[in-house]
Amino acid sequence: MLIVIGAMLLLFTLSAIVPGDPATTLLGPQATPELSRRFIAEMGLDQPLPIRLWRFFANVADRQPRRRRHLRAPGREADPRGASATR
Repeated sequence: MLIVIGAMLLLFTLSAIVPGDPATTLLGPQATPELSRRFIAEMGLDQPLPIRLWRFFANVADRQPRRRRHLRAPGREADPRGASATR
């Protein structure tokens, strides 16, 4: 168990010290500043490092994948019946 915790801590540390903007890296260079700000806020990347670490371990300990809302372009909301918005 100690090895797993150590590996998780190493993974979190590496993800925190990687240079560059994580929003630009994950969303691509064409991402608008508004979309980047929204992504950072939804992922909690604007929180202090100790809070992000606590949430990282809490999400793993929960053993349920965190349900994330996908970032959608304005006007492209999902149909509640599960059908595609672009018929």
